Amino acid sequence: MNETTATNGRREQATFTAWRDLQVDGRLQPDQHARIIRSERAARLRIMSTTCVPGLVQARGWAMAMAGALPALGEYQPRDGEAAAQARLARQRILTEPGRDIHILMHLAALRTRRPQPVFDEQIDHLMRATNAEHFRFGVIPDFVDTGIDLASDFFLYDEAVVEIGTVAGEVRSTAREDVELCERVFDAFAATACYGPTARELLAAFAAEATAARRMPAASPTTGSER
Repeated sequence: MNETTATNGRREQATFTAWRDLQVDGRLQPDQHARIIRSERAARLRIMSTTCVPGLVQARGWAMAMAGALPALGEYQPRDGEAAAQARLARQRILTEPGRDIHILMHLAALRTRRPQPVFDEQIDHLMRATNAEHFRFGVIPDFVDTGIDLASDFFLYDEAVVEIGTVAGEVRSTAREDVELCERVFDAFAATACYGPTARELLAAFAAEATAARRMPAASPTTGSER
């Protein structure tokens, strides 16, 4: 496995693993099952997502759409996209288990991905229900919030012990206390700007109406050189 490990003087580690190395014979399903185990062992989970809808609140249609072909991945395209999506959906069972503290933050930008209208509508309805969930908190971060932080990576905090940070090329997993505390501070800063409950539902409804209207707009006609 192609891993890079950085260790400080206190023997705390940060390990990078390329996405291709999370596959087993081209399959991502084993990695998804490993994430289920890590999630079930944690008493507290905090998820920060700005680039994609978090797996724990994905509707089935959205998860399956994500399992489609991704030509940009080339030879690293998983061969079991649908099975991996099913495993990701299976992780959602922890959301209904009492006694666990789960807090999920999602930026509206995570929804700015082209999906068929029925898939988009199902996902919006799914998120609407999440804003009223009994066993976990779900917050939606509006556009143009000012936290003073430019966040380019999503991350997943397990208890106060481990943080997993996603990048384009792979994933960083760190048990270094300073890394965990930094992500905790970033999470808290964005949580303070997020909308919850009825306010979150209003935000999602307005976004859905805007996105649907944009789909119905006619495509711009080509312009000639003299019109530019």
